[in-house]
Amino acid sequence: MAFATCLPCQVFRTAISSMRFMMQKACALSLTSDKKNPYAPNVRAFIEQGYKNMIHKGYYAFFAPVRMAREIVVALCTALVVALKDKEILAGLAQSGMSAMSTSPQEAARLLKQDRAKWQAIVKQVGYVAT
Repeated sequence: MAFATCLPCQVFRTAISSMRFMMQKACALSLTSDKKNPYAPNVRAFIEQGYKNMIHKGYYAFFAPVRMAREIVVALCTALVVALKDKEILAGLAQSGMSAMSTSPQEAARLLKQDRAKWQAIVKQVGYVAT
């Protein structure tokens, strides 16, 4: 069961700090987000270059056991929502190119289902088979 909180970010997110260090030797060609990243202002998104199907937003979701008591899930959701409004936490996320977004358990489940369908179609289209 997914609950309450997703942290949307770009695939590029974990590399932003190290990319700043390496920018003289390497450069990012594009972002998979639907808009520019303030930490990579000179890197255009694929959508800005005409690739409308190249949008992907990675995220982190928090999970709990399926049979966890509803009141515990609600308490965890509430705590996460509060934490993700904390200025220090938001600043730390921003330094990594991430932003915070809270969702309901139902919205998180919908997002996971949508992403699974998207990636299943891509895997099928390219003909990948697990070995």
